[in-house]
Order: sequence, then structure tokens, then C-alpha cells
Amino acid sequence: MDWYFRRVKAAFLTSYLFLGIACNCLGQDALLKYLLAVQKDSGITSGAGKLKPQYVNNKYVFTRLAYETGMIMPVDDKEQVNTMLRNSSYSSIMVSNTWDVSPSSVYSRIYRKPKLGIGIGFMNLRNQSFGKPYLFYGFTEIPINRKERRLNFSYGIGAGIAWNFNHYDKNDNPGNEAIGSSVNAHLQASFNMYYWLTDHFIMGLGTGFRHFSNGALQKPNAGINIIPFTLSLQYKIMERQVTHVTPELPPFQKHWSYSLYNSVGAKQLKMGEPTVFKNLLGFNAGYKFSYKYRIAAGFDMTYTAGSPQRVSGPESNFSKSVSYGPYLGWEWYLTDRLYIPFYMGAYIHRNTENEEENVLFQRLGLRYALVPSQALVVGVGLKSHFGAADFIEFTLGTNF
Repeated sequence: MDWYFRRVKAAFLTSYLFLGIACNCLGQDALLKYLLAVQKDSGITSGAGKLKPQYVNNKYVFTRLAYETGMIMPVDDKEQVNTMLRNSSYSSIMVSNTWDVSPSSVYSRIYRKPKLGIGIGFMNLRNQSFGKPYLFYGFTEIPINRKERRLNFSYGIGAGIAWNFNHYDKNDNPGNEAIGSSVNAHLQASFNMYYWLTDHFIMGLGTGFRHFSNGALQKPNAGINIIPFTLSLQYKIMERQVTHVTPELPPFQKHWSYSLYNSVGAKQLKMGEPTVFKNLLGFNAGYKFSYKYRIAAGFDMTYTAGSPQRVSGPESNFSKSVSYGPYLGWEWYLTDRLYIPFYMGAYIHRNTENEEENVLFQRLGLRYALVPSQALVVGVGLKSHFGAADFIEFTLGTNF
């Protein structure tokens, strides 16, 4: 397989070198105008004729094969961790299925018929201290082009779970202070360029960001951050006609709404110690001013188990066990039920012995309404303090 990886990598780097030379010679704006002019004048022609417009009654399903290589970024102020990361290199093979969101959806119109997908990955970090992890992930890709052409651009986000890491062990693997567990959460973001070779094949180039960590569930948890470079090939395996589409976007009814939620999780404060239970209770009031966005203001209170024995001072056990503060938030709706909340707040009260050393906190997650009324919402997210994970939270709540 080594010869295969070398050839794919060479082809990938050659493509990026050509793109970089073109950008330097023509300028990025000029290159983009040129590419858009070319794609405007050149429809896809084959036995099936020209490529269909973006909002026709069709829904595609693709199988995608991708090769990735990339740069592993330093993540910690410990030189031992960064030395190990510099001595590692990343490559992977990803296999995924993607499908178009149905044209009958309002959000298909808003996001120019985005794609959803699931995939598996086989990673090689070329360092025995990390092992060779596997990845299962879900993602969405949102087109930038208003209409589909031969050359298309998109951005994407995704999340998943990776396992089979060789994690830190003080006896068997003491050098790996980046990853403390065999199973880790995965977050990704991407920017992609796709080119229709025929009516069935699409070639893609992309870059972005990948992150692996366990959210402080087990330390050490410096994490692994990667800037990937992707070469992909997709094959259209299915095309289905849709009888009903949304021809025009109905006017959005702006409105106020409220959220009440409870989140649970756990974290390890020090290596070798048991994990402690975390419980977060919160609420917010928000104004949804478009199909895509809602702004909110709220209040969170977090309980950390075992705090009376850990936190010093004359305060009550309740005061030692909880932290709380207000926040402002922004929610991005991908569909009428699926959305990404991002909240940033400031503690009124906190306990530094519970690793609440920064006065500011952030929460980022993914939530899904199980019923159309949003009376029952589930989600997963991460509470952090400017890059330092506090805990992974599993949320149950209601919107009304």
C-alpha cells in the first residue's frame, strides 16, 4: 500500500502546487472570476446532456472516496507534547455516502440544496504512541454557489467519534501526553472545491480543520489538531425525482421563544483520580429573526460533585459545589429541528479548584428537536474555558 499512498500524495500535492501558482500569477480574485466564467460557459455534457440546475426535482446520492494528508498543529505549552506531535504525520483514507437534502424542504432552498453524509475513516499518525485510530462521523456540506455548475464550492461541518488510540499510560505509554483515552470525540470543519468530470464522477480538493480529544473526561487531554488537505472522488449512485419542491421561500415570522435545559457529564480533575460528576441547569430567552438565526440571553448554573472536600475556604457546601453566571448566545439552524448553539458567558461565582480558573466560559454543541413543536430537545456539546475543555455535556431540554 505504500506505493499507492505515495502516488496519491504526489497527485494531490501537484494539484495544490498548480492552484498555488495560479493564485500567485493571476491573483485570487482574478482566478476566481476566471474559474466562474469557465464554469458558466461549460455545462456538463455527456450522454445525459447538460448538468441539471440546482432546484430541479431531483435528489442525488453519492459514494465518496477521499485521501487526506495534513499538518499536525502544536496544542500545548509542554515541549514534550509538541516534540511528539512534530515527529508525527497524518494521513487517512475516508469512505462516505452523501445525499442531497430533499428539495421539498424550506431549508434546502435556504442553503441551496445542501448535502448530509456519514463516513468512516482509517487514520495513520505514523507514531506508535498514537496508534492507528478509526473514525465514524457525520457531516453536512453547504454550497456557496447559488446554482450548481461544473465547478462548485462548499463549506462543511461535522462531528463523530474516533477509537483505537494508543492513549497515555504511565507505564506502557508515558510519552503520549496528548491523548488520555482510547475513545475520543471528533470535530471537523472544511472548505471544498468540486469539479464534475462527467455526469456521474466528481473530483474534489479541500482543506479545513480536525480536532480529537475527550473533553477532559480522562487526562492528559491536550488533544490533536490537524489541518488536512483532501483529494476525493465521488460517484453518483442514485438520482431520485421529487414531486414537490419549495419554489419560493415563504416570509419568516419573527418571534420570541424560551429554552429550559439540563446537561450532565463528567471530568477528571487530575491524572489518576476518579472522574467527578457534572450537572448544568440553564435557561434562556431568545429572538429568532430569520430561518437561520436566533439570538439569546440566559443563565447557567453548574454543579461539580465532591467539591466540599476539594474547595478550601469558609463558604457553604452549596457555594463550593456550584458556579453560575449569565451568557449571550447565537444559534444557527441547519433545519427547523437541528441547530448549533454557541454561548459565551461570565462567571458571577466560580471555584478555581474545579478548574474554573478563567472568568469567561463558552458552550458549543449540537441540538435536535425530537418533535416539531420543539417541546423535547436532545443534544451534545462542550463547555470550555478559552480552549481548555471543562466537560462534554449531554443535554435534555424543551423550547417553548
